[in-house]
Amino acid sequence: MAFHQQQTPFYNPRIPFTGSIQGGLQEGKSITVSGRVLPGADRFHVNLQCGSRQNADIAFHFNPRFDSHPFPVVCNAQQCGSWGAEERQYNAPLQHGAGFSLTITVQNHAYQVSINNQHFLEFRHRIPFQTVDTIKVDGRVEVSTISFMSMMPGFPAQPGFPSHPGCVPPPFGGFPAGPAFPGFPAQPGFPPAMPMPALCINGFCSVSFVAIVAVSFSLLLGALQAMEHAQLCFPLNSLGKETSEKYECTSESHATVRKESVESLFLSDAAFNSQYEHSCSNPRESAQLWAITDRSGLELVYKACRKELGHVSDRTHLAVVPYRSAISGGLMSGRTITIQGTVSPSANRFHVNLSYPSGIALHYNPRFTENVVVRNSKERERWGSEERGGDMPFRRGQAFTLTICCEHKSFRIVVNGKQAHDFRHRCHHLAHINMLEIDGDLSLTSVLA
Repeated sequence: MAFHQQQTPFYNPRIPFTGSIQGGLQEGKSITVSGRVLPGADRFHVNLQCGSRQNADIAFHFNPRFDSHPFPVVCNAQQCGSWGAEERQYNAPLQHGAGFSLTITVQNHAYQVSINNQHFLEFRHRIPFQTVDTIKVDGRVEVSTISFMSMMPGFPAQPGFPSHPGCVPPPFGGFPAGPAFPGFPAQPGFPPAMPMPALCINGFCSVSFVAIVAVSFSLLLGALQAMEHAQLCFPLNSLGKETSEKYECTSESHATVRKESVESLFLSDAAFNSQYEHSCSNPRESAQLWAITDRSGLELVYKACRKELGHVSDRTHLAVVPYRSAISGGLMSGRTITIQGTVSPSANRFHVNLSYPSGIALHYNPRFTENVVVRNSKERERWGSEERGGDMPFRRGQAFTLTICCEHKSFRIVVNGKQAHDFRHRCHHLAHINMLEIDGDLSLTSVLA
């Protein structure tokens, strides 16, 4: 996977809470705080700090203030005991008594913040993010989990393919020569005569320079399917030629655009078919973005290389519902699967299936109209006996962290850090359980299997 969990989440921390960020911050790392705004709350804050001492520098202060109307989210930084200029953003999707999922993603130029899987704001760095090693949460808020995700490191330099900081190739070793894109003849290995500009989409986006030439279409498509919120780099060719390519996107919040140069970028959005049109003052500046899939979806028209395009600023782009992913190597005792998401406000039900070729080893099915979680298994077309005991740990409209622990005799299911259910194995060949499926009335933040 393109993302991995770098440290154990903090579950149900007592507020005020101060915790260590293991390994500090790096570009691409994200921190997700899931919880609930307390009824009648006036304000709360999340700080990313340079140490845990009382007067530590604060690189990012995120502070919703409900005691004014309309309520702002105030962002700031504190250095050497002095606060800087406040930045205010309104219309945050936060409500008294309601659950939320707040994700802060570290980019090279800024912290990017999404709330409930929707991009909300950016806060440009005032203090180097590399000096941050502590998170603090305080105020009128209840927190269920604080989790940490990091991109897997890039590959070492390959012959003809120099490593490039901040540009993460797909998660497999090297690219065999494949069908050439227009203007890029196929050659063995990585044979560019000079670096070509690359546009990074699907996550942490920047204009980079990397030597990718002969990348086969099937490998790009396979990488897209395998990665969660990863940085993909595609070659751009300044040949004074426009191109229009299509690729699939099923995320509702599938586009955010940052303007960082004098050129303009136009975005329209309708029913998952978006068109980006870039007007460039210099007609000789142009670029090509290659398709990742031949299935219709977004139509993208893009000119000029000196531009940043942020496509899908959260992890929902590739963790879409219905979600289906192979479990590499199958299950074994001691292996865990962690799912983070948000239940739809008007949810009826959702389910998580752990499947094998002839059946379903675990069908985990919260049903909100019945206020029960049904557990079952299926062998070929025959369902087993349902298990319905235990509490209902999920709430409509609230974020959750669901962990399925595969143990020797059973699946142990933990929700928001608390033991919720236990389901004894009916399929005893654990290694045959090789597919994870998620569907129903929810949105996904991340899936780790």
